[in-house]
Amino acid sequence: MNESDQPTQTPGATMSESVHRSCAGGATIADLAALLDNTTDFIWSLDTDCRLVYGNLAFSAAMKRVLGRPLMPGDSLLDPAFSAARCQEWRTFYMRALAGETFFIEQPISCVASSPVREYRFFPLVDDAGEIIGASVHSRDISERQQAEEEMHRSEALLNQAQSIGRIGSYVWDLRDDTLQWSRSMYELAGIDPETFEGKLSEVIATHIHPADRADVLRQIEQMIAERRAHAMEFRLVRPDGRTVWLRSTARFEVDEQGALIRAIGVHYDVT
Repeated sequence: MNESDQPTQTPGATMSESVHRSCAGGATIADLAALLDNTTDFIWSLDTDCRLVYGNLAFSAAMKRVLGRPLMPGDSLLDPAFSAARCQEWRTFYMRALAGETFFIEQPISCVASSPVREYRFFPLVDDAGEIIGASVHSRDISERQQAEEEMHRSEALLNQAQSIGRIGSYVWDLRDDTLQWSRSMYELAGIDPETFEGKLSEVIATHIHPADRADVLRQIEQMIAERRAHAMEFRLVRPDGRTVWLRSTARFEVDEQGALIRAIGVHYDVT
């Protein structure tokens, strides 16, 4: 609280953290109403008996849709109208927060069909003496984020499939620390297990480039860096199973704000 008895918010703090700190500091419901009700997120607090202390407008509306009636302060958050399995699950969550744990979970509203996935963040509430007097929960809809992540994973899967069919492998080489990242299809081309991959371009050249091509590959890489321009090159790669494959490599450089080369992004084509 500040001198005008208004809830304070730490710069960069999330709404749930702000609510948690304000409640723990003894702010009144009236003080917090504007913050709590000006959101579609669900925010509520409970006492040590898992009874509702306060729920914002979004939470109250959601409970009315689920129960067919409002959930009032003093009512149990483990209402018999909920299934026994749900009550047991949420009792566990509340007990963790009441034991002093701060944590989050992601799941749909279990008692609502076709419910979007929500993130729930749990915070213990303490008094001035440091005693836990309850807990607060902040829940927000993360279905759009989850859909975006699923779409990204689908796109990655399609890209990997296309690369595998075309016998193409992609890579990113960081010139600053020599780290090398490969696509899944690149591991397949090289016949290398990702778990045993050295992860350094210098190690790959020393271990897997054909001895007769090794010096020329190093020379061409040095030339491209000096010219600040990548060009195509071909070389033989010796797989761990002893099979040799011919690869054609093309790439482009990326630079930082000062114009220094920082990484090369490219592809290898199997031209065996």
